[in-house]
Amino acid sequence: MKHLKVKKSGEPAGISTKALRLIPDTEPVTSEAVARRLAEDSLIRASLEGDRDRVKILLEIGVDSNGRERFRGSSPLTVACLAGQFEIAQDLLAHGAVVDLADNDGRTPLMEAALAGHRELVMLLLELGASLHSRNRFGTTPLLASCIAGHADIAEILVDRGADVNEFNRFGRTALMEAALAGCAATIRFLLSRGAHINAKSAEGRNALMMAAAVGNLDMVQVLVCAGAETSAVDRDGNTALRIARSMDRTDVSEFLSACERERRPRYGSAA
Repeated sequence: MKHLKVKKSGEPAGISTKALRLIPDTEPVTSEAVARRLAEDSLIRASLEGDRDRVKILLEIGVDSNGRERFRGSSPLTVACLAGQFEIAQDLLAHGAVVDLADNDGRTPLMEAALAGHRELVMLLLELGASLHSRNRFGTTPLLASCIAGHADIAEILVDRGADVNEFNRFGRTALMEAALAGCAATIRFLLSRGAHINAKSAEGRNALMMAAAVGNLDMVQVLVCAGAETSAVDRDGNTALRIARSMDRTDVSEFLSACERERRPRYGSAA
């Protein structure tokens, strides 16, 4: 393999600084290495942008379907799934793309498809054996990703396939809590119907009701209260959902939770 001559500046002759950044520090700087990395970078861009013709050409000439861009470590399949490029994802998988290849932060193609709400891609990846239990560096799973973005239909697919409705990330936030933060009442209703623990608490001691109160979605707060959420629960700082709503000027939510508190108080002087 022919190594390139290096200029006095330290840059190989005929190769730009931008191209050099594509080569890992541990890899010899050769003309072949630069060409390979440029081709892999081109495949990633084409997969993201939906340029199927270019993707097919690059795959047919042998460009690695599992090549990863240097900084995030994203693969062509990962970016195709994020962008909703279903046919390109099929092409990549047909040419050996690894269905669960994670990027540098642990994000898999299934996580990205779930986060972006691409139903067909989620189903395709699951049919090909994508893991429901993969986690990124924050502990996010495909189910948690779908709830973060408020995709109730994706959450249903994942739970039906075996995802744990009560799984949580490294911060202790469950799918129900993520749905509350996303402000998605439809996702909350679905998760509760499948047995989500309504009063579970995160690492900071907050339950889904507190998070819904912070967001200020009255419909979501009402759903949780009607389903049995504890309005008197407190977080690590001693805040109830009502106190959180008041501190964030969530007027409608504050009024509703205040009414719940009045109803909960014993009525002294009433007949025994």
